[in-house]
Amino acid sequence: MRGIAEGLRFLVGTRLLRSITIAVALGAFSSSAGLAVFVLYSHEVLGLGSFGYGLMMTAMAAGWVVSSFVVSRIVAKLGYSWSMRGAQIGLVVTQGLIAVLPPWPVAVAAVVLVQSVVVMVWNVCSQSSRQRLTPSGLLGRVLTGHRALAWGLLPLGALTGGVVASWAGLRSVWLVVAAIQLVALAVTWRGMSPREFAAATS
Repeated sequence: MRGIAEGLRFLVGTRLLRSITIAVALGAFSSSAGLAVFVLYSHEVLGLGSFGYGLMMTAMAAGWVVSSFVVSRIVAKLGYSWSMRGAQIGLVVTQGLIAVLPPWPVAVAAVVLVQSVVVMVWNVCSQSSRQRLTPSGLLGRVLTGHRALAWGLLPLGALTGGVVASWAGLRSVWLVVAAIQLVALAVTWRGMSPREFAAATS
């Protein structure tokens, strides 16, 4: 526990890492809420059976594969700050689309694929930034603290997704998820500016 606490203290000790940590925490919570009810959304909203749900998961996996070819180019062109900001905007948009799109499985699958690419852009940038900005002697404790925070919020997010779905319907879950991502974007926008990255890496 002491190592986790020390890692978390380092993560919130500088503005850039604090902003990334906040975004990761809110992202883990909201993504867990969506994934927890995605199978029900596929069956009850999109009208898909088990095979159709498998194809949705395939679209998600395809996004991860596609991202392996484009992430480095995106980061090289936009830089870390705008790549991460763009990823946050992409999450807000794609999650909002899942909430409002008509029940067209092909359209939703395309959104899911794009969302996977966006998530990979964020993951690559956030993890490499954390590693670059953390002293080698603290890397293990920082990674442990980061995982404890992110993984610890997963069950809470899943519970929230289930509660929202039961009270307000399955589509409402993605409205809530998009709103959480929008809050994360607003709270961390200035903390992940190009100036903050330049100052942290100078």
